[in-house]
Amino acid sequence: GVPMRDKGPFSGPNIAAGIAAVVSVVLISVGLSSLSASREDTRGKMVADYDRRVESWDVNERARFASLEFNVTARWTAAGTGQGSCSNASIASRCGSTWRVMDQVMTSEKPFHDEERGQGLLHYKPLKFQSSITFAGYYPASELQRLPSQGGARRRRTRERPTLPRREGAAHVTFTFSVRNGSRGKWSTFSTLPLPMAYSEVGPPQNPSPEAKCRSDQGEWPHSSIEGGSFRDRQCLAVHRLERICVQVHQANGTWKLHRMVIDGVTPPASQRPSSQRRRGHWRPQALTPPAESYGCLPKDGWSPHFYGQDSCWGHEISDRCTLEGRKSHIVSVMVRNANDPFLRAEELTHGTMNFGLSPASQRVDGIALLVVGLIICIIPIARCCFRVTSRGSAGEEEQRSFSSAREDPRDEPQRHSQSQEQQAQQEMPARAQVYGVGREDEDL
Repeated sequence: GVPMRDKGPFSGPNIAAGIAAVVSVVLISVGLSSLSASREDTRGKMVADYDRRVESWDVNERARFASLEFNVTARWTAAGTGQGSCSNASIASRCGSTWRVMDQVMTSEKPFHDEERGQGLLHYKPLKFQSSITFAGYYPASELQRLPSQGGARRRRTRERPTLPRREGAAHVTFTFSVRNGSRGKWSTFSTLPLPMAYSEVGPPQNPSPEAKCRSDQGEWPHSSIEGGSFRDRQCLAVHRLERICVQVHQANGTWKLHRMVIDGVTPPASQRPSSQRRRGHWRPQALTPPAESYGCLPKDGWSPHFYGQDSCWGHEISDRCTLEGRKSHIVSVMVRNANDPFLRAEELTHGTMNFGLSPASQRVDGIALLVVGLIICIIPIARCCFRVTSRGSAGEEEQRSFSSAREDPRDEPQRHSQSQEQQAQQEMPARAQVYGVGREDEDL
């Protein structure tokens, strides 16, 4: 009979052959795609563009940028005043300002994640201006008087949780940069738009177990009496805080200005409010940056100049992880970069991945290797198909013989046996006559 493992279309050998067929098709397709992509040297063009920027930076741009002097002034309004002007007497008492001198920073950038390990990329000396501004903390006074709890940070179970305004009603800050060339140069001034310093945002629930997933997102599960919703309409509350500002500048007609990036020639929505999305298990704001604000340093964020982090201590007791000192202040890092910086050009060319791709030679090697492996694996389903065809042919012949023997009548068996004996005796008689020398005449006698 047919072996047990070959019965049915979903037997072990058939499943293995099907998986091998799928894998071989995928490998062959990827291999052909790699060979097709190797016809164009995309990496070579990107590397040449980047190297030209590095040469220009080392020869002219870096020295000119190093001769500048940068100051930054932060002007803010308290929560509840919105983006109103501090010249208004009614809110002037709730405004404040501070300024800092920005220092030159020449630390190395993060390493490139290049598949060719930086082959052909020129090395350059980075230069940027950086400072930090310390603001007063945004935690309410009640959160600064709690005694530290034992152990790690614990989430409160009381109904009285602290709340922060939404983005529109939060405290806003505007950064104004002043730059001049040397001690006797003319000052150039440019400013960012008002930005919220810290605000709360409600994200959609992640079912099932929305409360547990809200905790994993470092958010706070608000009570219905505070958020104004019913029990089944509760949502996850996250607190975002401004962590850093990064702008890029260029010189035009002797004046330094913000350098705005053009995003594929498409004008995004004019809203200045970043939306939220789930990234790697955490909620964070993602800016829908209009062209007027596209002077930041990260293409992944749409060249937005601001970055918001999430306050994981909001809604927790004071502990070793969520310290009291961390709640008393709010530190924002401020950075200025030259629009001709090779690092920014590398981010633009690679769309923030810092990977210039494979060279044509590497693509050909990978393509040929994938084709060879795919063809070798393809032998498995082909052999299985041949085995199935051969097995079906052998099984058909055996079945036909069994069917023919079954059609014969068992009652004719004695007659067929006697006929075969007579035929055998007639064939043996001439042979005996030759052995004993007996002729046909003697036989007749």
